[in-house]
Amino acid sequence: MKKTLYLNDREYEKQTVLLQLDNLFFLQREALATGSSVSEILNTIITKHFEEIEQNE
Repeated sequence: MKKTLYLNDREYEKQTVLLQLDNLFFLQREALATGSSVSEILNTIITKHFEEIEQNE
């Protein structure tokens, strides 16, 4: 099985692309389940991440 994908003349590692797709599907499922947008879900995740960093400093 190939480990490299070519999209628009660019080379991508297949495992990286699959992981990114999995993350995108997660965000879409969460958005549908909560009635939020993907942007709102991302903003929440990013905000909580930085809050945790600040608490650990």
